[in-house]
Amino acid sequence: RDWLLTGAVLGLALMSKYSGIFLVFSLFIFLLVNSEARKSFQKMGLYLGVIVGSLICLPHLIWLSHHDWVTVRYLMNREVVTDPGIFGQYFYYPLTFLRDTFYNVSISFMLFLFVSPFSRASHIKTQSVLNSAQFLWIVGLGPLLLATLLAIPLRWSLRSEWGVPMLGCIGLLLVYYVRPSESVRSINRFLIAVVTLMGLTVLAHYIISAHLTAGKGSADYPAKTIALSVTQLWHDRYHRPLKYVAGSRYVAGYIAFYSPDHPRVFSEWNENYSNGIDLADLKKEGAVFVEDGFYGTTVEGLPEGYAWPGHFPTSVIHRYPHLKILPMATFPYCRNKKTHDVETLLVGILPPLS
Repeated sequence: RDWLLTGAVLGLALMSKYSGIFLVFSLFIFLLVNSEARKSFQKMGLYLGVIVGSLICLPHLIWLSHHDWVTVRYLMNREVVTDPGIFGQYFYYPLTFLRDTFYNVSISFMLFLFVSPFSRASHIKTQSVLNSAQFLWIVGLGPLLLATLLAIPLRWSLRSEWGVPMLGCIGLLLVYYVRPSESVRSINRFLIAVVTLMGLTVLAHYIISAHLTAGKGSADYPAKTIALSVTQLWHDRYHRPLKYVAGSRYVAGYIAFYSPDHPRVFSEWNENYSNGIDLADLKKEGAVFVEDGFYGTTVEGLPEGYAWPGHFPTSVIHRYPHLKILPMATFPYCRNKKTHDVETLLVGILPPLS
């Protein structure tokens, strides 16, 4: 039964985040290196757990096979090279990922210090290998280290927030070695520290965003203004709901979210990225095309015929010859009194056929 539950939990972990695969590999490594755990290979429960986890992942794998493995290719195309040297090609981004991940969880470590005084952990006598230091080390640090090691030869640029869930079990390792004394006083001290740090964090974020980065960050992006303007432009011309928006994934997604019509997104003019898009219906109903020149997270690099600034990709022009291209539009960022930053956007109208 334990293996069935383990398989189910790991399957659900993979469905919530692909990085769960590193936890699976960490557990597999533990099964190999621990003599007691290796006995599990002789039991049917382990293989039943693998079957349960595989069945949970199977529908998603089928979906991926019908959509050109788009999310897998997105990960495999995280390769970024900014320096021709060996360090810049292979080590800079993985080590930065490792550093930033530990920085992101440093506040949690600081909070842990408030559960003092500490006493040195005594040896835990138990028949379960899951309580061993070896298991906690492998599961606590294994996922993050495996991701970092894999990123080196593949030259991946990984986001630090992706690494934080990989340290989800490291708290058990801390408790194992630093046995906090349990008392009402220590718990109260911990709660006060949590509330204080949360308050200071919110205050610091407000000060920084209000006075230092106002009008620069994504929080000030004029997404709603763009969406309402584009939707109104469509309504003024055709007096019907906007059903489709096509173009750069972020700005098109913002329009779909903030527009009262909530049009479907034809992301980067690519069917593989746009689940359920009916191209025949799109040409019939018409669409708004938008281009901001940003393809920083695309799966396959820049679209064919990329011609920014000021132009849609030539492949899009050839594919949709009836596209009416409007003059460039600018939208000021929110709270931009100091910086006067604007978002430059190219808008096109694909007229409906009826």
